[in-house]
Amino acid sequence: MMRTVNPFKLTARAAAVVGLLLLPASLIVTPTAATAQSVSISTEFRTALEPYGSFRHVARWGEVWVPEHISRDWRPYTVGHWIYSDDYGWYWDSDADEAPWGWVAFHYGRWVWDRDLGWAWVPGREWGPAWVEWRRGSRYLGWAPLPPDDIIVDVRDDPEYWVFVRPHDFLSTRIATVVVEPEPAILHESVVVNETVLVGEHNFAVNPGIAPAFVAAEIGRPIPAFRVQPRVFVGTANIPGALQVRAQDLNRADVRRSIVQKSNVRQTNNTIRPATSVPQPQPLGPNERGRLGQNPPRAASSVAQQAPQQPGARSTMGAIGRAPERGPEQGVHERGPQGGMIGRGPERGPEQGLHERGPQGTIGRAPERGPEQGLHE
Repeated sequence: MMRTVNPFKLTARAAAVVGLLLLPASLIVTPTAATAQSVSISTEFRTALEPYGSFRHVARWGEVWVPEHISRDWRPYTVGHWIYSDDYGWYWDSDADEAPWGWVAFHYGRWVWDRDLGWAWVPGREWGPAWVEWRRGSRYLGWAPLPPDDIIVDVRDDPEYWVFVRPHDFLSTRIATVVVEPEPAILHESVVVNETVLVGEHNFAVNPGIAPAFVAAEIGRPIPAFRVQPRVFVGTANIPGALQVRAQDLNRADVRRSIVQKSNVRQTNNTIRPATSVPQPQPLGPNERGRLGQNPPRAASSVAQQAPQQPGARSTMGAIGRAPERGPEQGVHERGPQGGMIGRGPERGPEQGLHERGPQGTIGRAPERGPEQGLHE
């Protein structure tokens, strides 16, 4: 087990400004900073999280939530496992112990370490498959929970803050059992290569993280791709096909059971083949705020495709920020007998007890609201 996490120093970091002068504004899908604004605890967050922890007021951050019944050396994103989604990138799937509240706290908001409270969750209204920063080295892969951008905690130099595993253990279904004791040497031989990317102003993020083809190469076999249906609170993220949850529904025990017992992830027939070669990791620049990559998660690609094309305009996906980490076959998928073409919408399964948002013309367009929109049996 890892020892108790120490508090870390707070530092200031300059905001990033990247000029894309060659592109018209209508075409830009900007990987903006993964920020958590000063968001008050909404009825939805309070209703969802109050049974599993306590809300505290901290002068610096306002009202935060602290989980109960966790181990002394617990940290976010350790009780569960990673799966890769063609639509959203690396998605954190919580184990049963944390599933009742993990669907909120690991997909909305950010995490900070407080000297008195320990790990505390700060609310945010953007949905993401996970809010993390990524490291890659010659021997280990690692991730750390992202703090709110307006707090900026310097986690990059503190080995206690990071979670590391050996590459062949990255897809373990019980991450907590394969975590490597953090040491300064591990931190020094790895570099920060990515972080969760907020997609424009659409109130959702994608998590390209470490290229799945690189992970497949380290493991030595293709890795499966999954279909994810995000669980979102009504009025937050505009994500076609998401399962929408209303605060009043969470007062019903059967709805809470449904959220925990009915998985929102399903393996598809697609697999990601190993890259034929894995280049040295390219560190994220001081002002880089995540990389979509040249094969970005499909949800980010669809935003770019929906922008009006200007004559002679260049594609935006390969022009944002520094060139991403990319192997010869990054993101190359094998299609199973029923697999869909890359770029098509995900396979649709039967309803899982929650209301699914219907088709929308564009991401970000307000959906038509019916009388029973929201979560229902």
